[in-house]
Amino acid sequence: MTSNPYLKPDRKWRTAPQISAPTPSEVRALIQEELAGGANAISLHLSTFARGIDNKCATCKRPCEGSHILDIEDVREALGGVINFENSGIYINTGYSSYPFVYLLYEGKSCFAKAVGGHVGGALFASFTEYSSLPRPISALYDEMAEALIFMQQNSPNIRTVIADSYAYVDGGADSITEIACVIAEVSEYMRALTARGIDPSSASKSIGLSISLGGDFFTEIAKIRAARILFARITKSFGASDEAQNASIHAKTSKFNKSKYDPYTNILRLSVESLSGVLGGADAITILPFDTPIGKADALSRRTSRSQALMLAEELGLNSMPDSPGSFYYLEKLTEEFAEKAFNKFNDYENAGGFYEALKKGMPQEEIAKNLAEMKEKLNTRQLCVIGTNIYANACEEPLIREPVSANPTKAPTGKDFDLSVEGIREAFKAGLTTVDIYPKITGLDHGGKCTPIRTARLTKDFESIREKTAALNGVSVLLLKIGLPGQYKAHADFSKSFFEAGGFTVNSEQTFSCAKEAVEGALKESPDICVICSSDDIYPELVPDIIGGIKAENTEIQIILAGTPASGHKNTYSEAGLTDFIHIHSNCLEALQNIQKRIIRDKR
Repeated sequence: MTSNPYLKPDRKWRTAPQISAPTPSEVRALIQEELAGGANAISLHLSTFARGIDNKCATCKRPCEGSHILDIEDVREALGGVINFENSGIYINTGYSSYPFVYLLYEGKSCFAKAVGGHVGGALFASFTEYSSLPRPISALYDEMAEALIFMQQNSPNIRTVIADSYAYVDGGADSITEIACVIAEVSEYMRALTARGIDPSSASKSIGLSISLGGDFFTEIAKIRAARILFARITKSFGASDEAQNASIHAKTSKFNKSKYDPYTNILRLSVESLSGVLGGADAITILPFDTPIGKADALSRRTSRSQALMLAEELGLNSMPDSPGSFYYLEKLTEEFAEKAFNKFNDYENAGGFYEALKKGMPQEEIAKNLAEMKEKLNTRQLCVIGTNIYANACEEPLIREPVSANPTKAPTGKDFDLSVEGIREAFKAGLTTVDIYPKITGLDHGGKCTPIRTARLTKDFESIREKTAALNGVSVLLLKIGLPGQYKAHADFSKSFFEAGGFTVNSEQTFSCAKEAVEGALKESPDICVICSSDDIYPELVPDIIGGIKAENTEIQIILAGTPASGHKNTYSEAGLTDFIHIHSNCLEALQNIQKRIIRDKR
């Protein structure tokens, strides 16, 4: 067992809360709040307009997440006098390329030249997979990458301007092995492109920052971050980077993929586990997203909660300066080694396909991610994978949290002024008052280069949340459990059924018990619920079920009658012919069953 050789023993990690607000003044207020609360870095989330992904800022009325930092005036209003980058780290994903945003930041914020560290750069491949195309040929993007790297090493050497970002893969459903394989494949592509443009291997390596998502599997996430650091060193060393340059800079951010909209306070528990794995794994900066992120605009309480979680890890638990403690545990050391080997083997598959860019165009990672997402959803839908508050232990009486919607886009019209496309020309253009709305359309040519199958963002619990929303639109769905016999006969089926239907937000009445079929029929007709669920033991179902179905259907044909349990093969058709609506059991697809029930209720209520 050996400690991770690429993790400095005196490492101190930064608390980097995400700043996402539409206007510069709101950005400024949020930064002041976070720094006053104890943060020592910021992660600024730019809008698609600021990143040059959507150039219709002046005409578009769609809601848009992120901050609209478009010109020097915006930079000075958002950052001027509020944050000193000599003391605080900064992390910004600038889209496809760091060009021209790093020049805007440099011209608008003087202390950026002496920044203590961080990542301000383009996540080329993450943007490529998210939006399925390139805004200009990849060779041009690599040229911009090299130009920005040279400029920043001369003017702000502690900032890394190229980002290998795993967030798009994880939010699309990637497993941890595929996530890290994609990240180191990006590193290999960047190193190859930069060294081909005359950049020294050590300089190229020092310009690349890793942005890694934090998921809910505690030990796997620790091993994942440690393996990423080891593999980064292995890849950059193969290009000739020095020992010092092989040390990765890792910005870890909690994932949105596994967060739920309902019972959102369980997200706090998930965030605590994820952030702790990031600290123990060796991240250099950690962003803990607010627990209400899936719902809408984070409020002051959720922002403070996220900040407090980070401060508790750093100060109360004494983890502010964390060496590679997991390296002393055999299990984690072995897990790291196995993880690194599997990720490296998958990386080699991408290399054998012609490199990561070609692998993306061929759809190799996309197919793997789509397959893993489908498998995870199948497990979630059949409740083999449990998400507390969503498909198990759901609170059907929960009052949803209300959050403000995403704000509409501020608009800045193009000035129409011309400028030169050189680095100096763009810097002068920003000084003259031009905005990114002026610049991005001019550097985006007609030949947009390669295309690939996109990796769509897919939050895991979204389908179950849609069912809850439809239930609310129906003004609720009522379920009566027909518990018949002694507790030993009905309890297992009743407990299972209650949990099963509450996952759809259905209101379950499980208080009554009945001694026979006749009492159950009388109870059902008196309550007149949307659904009746027969709960008893399998051996007495043959004598109970036909009488219950017949008695209820004779008086009320709209009530759906469902049997809890798997009927014997000889009785299944008999029950269905008698009017039984469906069966539910441990192998049932909960999502499909709830959707089918809702469809029948909608049809009946029209």
